This record gives sequence, structure tokens and C-alpha cells, in this order.
Amino acid sequence: MIHGLKSFYGINKEKNLKYFNVHLKIDEMHTMECAKLIEQLDPKYQTLVCEGAFFGAKLLWQFLDGIQEYNLLLH
Repeated sequence: MIHGLKSFYGINKEKNLKYFNVHLKIDEMHTMECAKLIEQLDPKYQTLVCEGAFFGAKLLWQFLDGIQEYNLLLH
């Protein structure tokens, strides 16, 4: 993820990467905990969770696009 931010979004300053560095391990732990909870759900609710995850991923991509635009304004 950090490599992608540097390579594709031109974000190279450590202060600008701090948020992402902090969340790398935390997000990994949250993912494992969420997976355990999802496995306990009824299959129809698992489908809803999957749909929500795809929707959330699209929002995250838009967030990253916004970061790229902001970073380009700074340079």
C-alpha cells in the first residue's frame, strides 16, 4: 500500500504517509476480527456484508483520488 501511494500518487514525504503507516497493522487486526464475525453470520447476511465491502472499497478509491489531487496542488 505504501509503495502504491509513493509510486502512483506521488506521496513521498513521511509526514504525509504517517496516517497510512499507523493503520497498516491496525487494519490487519481489524480485518481478522471482522472475518471471524462474518463467518458466524447467516449466508444471506454474509452476502450483504460482501456488497457493503465493495461499496466501501469504491469510496476508498475515491478518497485516494482526492489525496492525489490535493498532493498535486501542493507541488
